[in-house]
Amino acid sequence: MFKKNVLLALCSSVALAACGGGGSDSSSDKSDGPLYEDETPTTTGYTDGQLITASEALRARVDECIDTSNVGFRSTHFEVFSIDDASTNEDLKAAATVAEAGLKSIQEMLVVHDDEIVGTQGKELISVCLRTEDPNNSFTGHSGTGFKDGLVINAPRAGDFSLDLENSTSQLLRHELVHVIQIRIVYGLEAGTHGGFDTDKWYSEGLAQLIAGQEVSTNATEIDAYLAAITAGTETAAPAIRTHQDHVDSNGRYRDYALAVHYLFTPSKYGANNPLSDGAELWRKLGEEIDFGATDPFASAFSKVFVNDRQKLTPLTQQQYSTNFVSWMTEFRTDAWADGNVTGTNAQNVDMVFVMEEGVELLAGRMKADGDVSSQNFEVLLTRLDPSKAYDVYFLDVVSESGGTMEVEYYGPLKGYASYEAHALQANGPGGGTTFDITNAKVTKATVED
Repeated sequence: MFKKNVLLALCSSVALAACGGGGSDSSSDKSDGPLYEDETPTTTGYTDGQLITASEALRARVDECIDTSNVGFRSTHFEVFSIDDASTNEDLKAAATVAEAGLKSIQEMLVVHDDEIVGTQGKELISVCLRTEDPNNSFTGHSGTGFKDGLVINAPRAGDFSLDLENSTSQLLRHELVHVIQIRIVYGLEAGTHGGFDTDKWYSEGLAQLIAGQEVSTNATEIDAYLAAITAGTETAAPAIRTHQDHVDSNGRYRDYALAVHYLFTPSKYGANNPLSDGAELWRKLGEEIDFGATDPFASAFSKVFVNDRQKLTPLTQQQYSTNFVSWMTEFRTDAWADGNVTGTNAQNVDMVFVMEEGVELLAGRMKADGDVSSQNFEVLLTRLDPSKAYDVYFLDVVSESGGTMEVEYYGPLKGYASYEAHALQANGPGGGTTFDITNAKVTKATVED
């Protein structure tokens, strides 16, 4: 039976996340306890670690947590403290558990090693500071920030944490953790405290947004409006947002940054087709350029790491990307959605389609109402899929809903293959048609509580 969060995610709008995100950890560690079933952590689901006093901390805590807590929790890579007495020991353990899972996911996606993060002796632990409010009002609401020493988030309760990719507090923790890792790799563990301002704002925030599984601009109408505003001069292209001074807070800004970063790593016809591991390779190269005294360290590192596959692997410069952003993104946006068709017995009742890899949900497709009672067309976000892989495709029928409970039937799996040439999700192997026949597919019934 599918986990509840898979079905709930299908009921909401698709939020683009980096392939193989935190969900891959939860699927591989299901035996460790209820934490991995989208529930609040319990004593059987916590990561290994121990309660410590402030005097026992191996790492100097970030400013907000200094001298404000006598008890913390130390795990393999983290020391978690609270800014006030409201956070319980269980809150500290829950935050450490989510942090460890998030770190593992980030390391796998970006190919980052422990010695780059916590040193060869493993003693440069990352401080996590939980708070209910900021006395200086510099961070309010659901927010956080990342430093070289660690991170601070407004998320003080165990109930706020879950390994579900859709959980906003877990996403926030992973977002800030990406910043911590970035700063440690760029400047080295032996360097002093840094804010990481040598990394361009659009790239720093866009990569953190993408890796954390937070929202990425995928709505065609919104993207078209954004690109039109750039052309009209009322908006600035994401790759031109280089400093904190260039950044203007506005609704959707970070989603646009993530879209710009997503382009760099997308293996589609109009994507730049760089490996995701280059996301961290840029940090390493940036550190070298800073040490060498480069005039523009980020621009220099960017052109040495990234290529534009559409130009036969020629180096991609930050200036080129900024200049061509509108035209390239227009093609990229047009290429995003691919078509498919489901037919056969009960096809007219299908409400959702979703694509999975090794038990992990990658994306949910959207049905296109066409009035055909014998089949339905659907769309999936093609740029999320690797054309060299085979995926499991499931079709879900919500039979009934009552009192917060859904009775569902799902058909599958059927094998699906992404084709950028045909601009489609294909059945029956690469080069096959776009029709998925569920007549003889396995049918599984389930009850899902909302």
